[in-house]
Amino acid sequence: MNNESYYPIKLLLRCLRLETPEKKAQALTIYTPADWENVLDAAHLHGVQPLLAWHLSRLPEQPSLPQNRYRELQHSLLNCAGRNIQRFHDLDDILSRLAKIHTPVILLKGAHLAKFVYPHAGLRPMGDLDLLIPQDRLGQAHQALVSLGYTAKRNFSIQRERKTHHHLPPYHRHNRIVELHWTIASPLSPSNIDLEGVWQRARPAPGHNPPAWLLSPEDLLLHLSLHLLQDEFSSGIRRIYDIAQALDFYQAELDWEMLASRAHQWGNNKGLFLIFRLSAEWYNAPLPNGYLESLQPPDFTPQIERLALQRALSVARPSKLDLHPNVARLWRRQPLRRKVAALFHSLFPAPEIIAQKYHLQPDTHKVYWYYGVRMKDLLAQYGGQVRRLLSGDPQLHELAAQENLLSDWCLKS
Repeated sequence: MNNESYYPIKLLLRCLRLETPEKKAQALTIYTPADWENVLDAAHLHGVQPLLAWHLSRLPEQPSLPQNRYRELQHSLLNCAGRNIQRFHDLDDILSRLAKIHTPVILLKGAHLAKFVYPHAGLRPMGDLDLLIPQDRLGQAHQALVSLGYTAKRNFSIQRERKTHHHLPPYHRHNRIVELHWTIASPLSPSNIDLEGVWQRARPAPGHNPPAWLLSPEDLLLHLSLHLLQDEFSSGIRRIYDIAQALDFYQAELDWEMLASRAHQWGNNKGLFLIFRLSAEWYNAPLPNGYLESLQPPDFTPQIERLALQRALSVARPSKLDLHPNVARLWRRQPLRRKVAALFHSLFPAPEIIAQKYHLQPDTHKVYWYYGVRMKDLLAQYGGQVRRLLSGDPQLHELAAQENLLSDWCLKS
């Protein structure tokens, strides 16, 4: 990302810093009308208009924005609050139904952040409701959602889904989505999550009826970081703000030493350092003196930081015509058994997935013939690239190394 394209984002990040309104107002006095147009465009592009509206509303004096753009900001905040309030009602209905069948629920990601961490209901959009359920209660939870009118867009087997995913296929009702998780990392992930400990450390959601549970502050930060790393820093501006906001909200009760120790146990210590570093630089996230230095791995380099910055600030990953990211992932530094498992599940997904992809009737035996069609499609799309990599093509190997550099570094012990 060059300096010219980074400049509007830099202006936006300055507006979103966690600091007193007076200090922020002083820093923003140098913004020109053209600067504000850049800020507003960047906020729209990165999906943080509600956040920007809230930060600007707290300033001692409102900046001189065009009236139509200021109204657009305010509407984004109100619209997000309205959608979230509807999501909260949906959540209460689901929790009530699950409470009747004695199924505990831990609220994940947006359901936790939007209601219990952010200072306003409209600051953190929720695309879906992510709920963590004990593995042995997934069947009952599935029936509870169905009884409330939610449906999955494909048939599935809970036992098969548990082998390759960390949540069941999304459930839909109108334009609302719910995901039932039984763990917080994919079974194919290298992360070593102590799920039993996650449940033991969970705490009741304060003042919430129907009852719900929240991750401990340390587990929340680790889960948010892990999820961001798994998605390779996509939507980084908003998601790193999640982490900065959680650090600010829970700073007084965080066990910082335990957080670092658990990050090592989960295999997420390098990713946590990198994300905390960006949180502090961008948003002034509160960290104890010397904490980042204590987390910093000895092999951290400016190149790693630049790559994380580029990924986090980009709206979309740049396309490499010669190498698809799905192929590059097969050349990551990870145990062979994990590569083989990932490849197998990619080549031979569950029959329900094949039926959905090729628009077949769910119970038809034709689905098994379509595994051959899938192999043909994958060979047509990726075969040439795989052959070139297997033959040692130096140009493609260099592209794969560049594509995987950040992930390889984060996962390297």
